[in-house]
Amino acid sequence: LREHEIRGLSHRLHPSIVRVGALPALRSLVSNLGAAVHIELDVNEGAARLEAGGVSTLPEDLRLGAYRIAEMAIGNVIKHSGAGKCVVSWHYYPDSGRIVLKIEDDGAGFDVTSASSGGLGVVNINDYADSLDGTVELVSSPGEGTCLTVIFPFVPEASRPEIRVSPSRGARLQSPGAA
Repeated sequence: LREHEIRGLSHRLHPSIVRVGALPALRSLVSNLGAAVHIELDVNEGAARLEAGGVSTLPEDLRLGAYRIAEMAIGNVIKHSGAGKCVVSWHYYPDSGRIVLKIEDDGAGFDVTSASSGGLGVVNINDYADSLDGTVELVSSPGEGTCLTVIFPFVPEASRPEIRVSPSRGARLQSPGAA
């Protein structure tokens, strides 16, 4: 391998756009893969606020995991579904502390109960989700398209309760800003 090939491989393994944020990374992914199938990106206000002003409050492992899951799922849409349209949703629900990544297509679909286990796509998606305490739901049937939903737990650090130790009272949970 030549130096530029190694450098290219390195960038594909950990794309630098992930350091900027999950949303810019997903936008880049949609832009790069959108030539093969029409892809729409749907982002709710909660998710947009997590990376407002070019600063991400998401841990880098969550950003990379979401990117990789979306990359594999869109790759499967392109390779196997024959879809005309794919929608990638990135939503954050602060009240429940959940980030939801959903990839839906209008392609051929498949029977998830009898699908061949020869590929690594779904296995890798599950591994990424598991490593981030996420859950995966895959819904599909022949002729009906496919919907992959991955739910990640997330509470911004500023919202997490702090543990404070008082010599006379012991440890107690306290919300930020509370005295």
